[in-house]
Amino acid sequence: MSRRGRPTLEQSEELTERIIAVAIEMFLEKGFAETTIDELAVRLGVAKRSLYSRFPSKAELFRAAANSYAASRIDALPPVEPDDRPPAEQLFDICVVLLNYFLHPDIIAMERRFLAEAVRFPQIVPVLEDVRLRAMSRLDAVLSSIGADPEVDAQILWDLVVGPRMRAAALGLCPCAVTDEALALARQRIALFLAARHEPSSCSNSR
Repeated sequence: MSRRGRPTLEQSEELTERIIAVAIEMFLEKGFAETTIDELAVRLGVAKRSLYSRFPSKAELFRAAANSYAASRIDALPPVEPDDRPPAEQLFDICVVLLNYFLHPDIIAMERRFLAEAVRFPQIVPVLEDVRLRAMSRLDAVLSSIGADPEVDAQILWDLVVGPRMRAAALGLCPCAVTDEALALARQRIALFLAARHEPSSCSNSR
């Protein structure tokens, strides 16, 4: 602390990181509606003004928490670079990484909770969409290498491979895991996507 008792820049940054970390825990545990600034302040042992000076609203705090959560997981994944393998193999590998991430039980639990709250709290929807787009962008480099439009075709692949499986898991219709069935469906749907683009669609069964 400085002579006047004010926190140093380093201490202030550490508190911001703590706030976001505990907020992530609370949002995952309670959802958006049941997470309160009052309880967050109690858990952290800080005054509410310390929270509001950094995050003027719960929606702003949610955005920071969601971005931090995504960065620590999605952005930490190995970079994707096109290689000499058939496009089907490359896209399959990326889709498996995305399936492993989005079918994790914690992610599915979060999906269920926030879908239930989205109508009442529409401000959380763009935040969740940003996370999805960040993950989906992992397809961009390979799609560009085959002359596809990443902005359009990444969405198509998501809707064919990842989105339906994630939705089924959220509804309890399939396990929160990348099963052999999920892998087989991924191969089939990538082949369908590539066939529509007249690309070689052979995808090995090595997995």
